[in-house]
Amino acid sequence: MNRSELRKRRASGEHDLRGVDLSGADLRGFDLRGADLRGADLTEADLHSTDLRGAVLAQSSFDGARLTGARMDASTCERSGFSPDQVEALRRRGVEFIPLETLARPEPDRALDS
Repeated sequence: MNRSELRKRRASGEHDLRGVDLSGADLRGFDLRGADLRGADLTEADLHSTDLRGAVLAQSSFDGARLTGARMDASTCERSGFSPDQVEALRRRGVEFIPLETLARPEPDRALDS
């Protein structure tokens, strides 16, 4: 998907962008607040100053993406592909990463064990 197609979809109020291929896209300064980008490919995308506040980024790939100045407050990033350097840079800017093993898991259904 290119920048103009994405802009049209967002202008029409579309938030469901699950699985979209934005690899290598120039999204500098783009407004993606609240977008559902689950499973999106953002490999090598330029996300400089992109607004991703409240976006669902679960299971998305960010390999080689440029994230300088990207706003990611209150975004959901579980199982997303960030490099260790990207994680460190985002943490320095106040983005929190919560290890999955620390999240509450539902108790197994004991009835299934019978």
